[in-house]
Amino acid sequence: MGLSFAFTGLSSPVVFGVLASLAALVPLVGSSLVWVPAAIMLVVQGRVGAAAFLAFWGMVVVSLVDNIVRPLVVTGRAQISTLPVLLGLMGGLATFGAIGIVLGPVVIALALALLRFIEEERPV
Repeated sequence: MGLSFAFTGLSSPVVFGVLASLAALVPLVGSSLVWVPAAIMLVVQGRVGAAAFLAFWGMVVVSLVDNIVRPLVVTGRAQISTLPVLLGLMGGLATFGAIGIVLGPVVIALALALLRFIEEERPV
């Protein structure tokens, strides 16, 4: 996102790139909380081409990474499917606030591991 801010000529691309990275932790809307106002500002300034590029980059590239690739990477490392990770992320965020982004999936992963352990130890 920071590279697209620099490419479109927005001021402080590093700062806004970091803000977009932090906002990306919020499920679904994430980094759009940063790039949508930037694109609107570009339209107001009359730089419609730059705004169109920023909107395209945000909707296609950044949203794809935020909402599809990242859960798949987390799922691959934790050996749990995407749905429990997503539910843990949303539930953790709602329950614990910002720290729930980490705590929610951890709690879900621990619960699933405990259930697997109980299932393996149960006598036949």
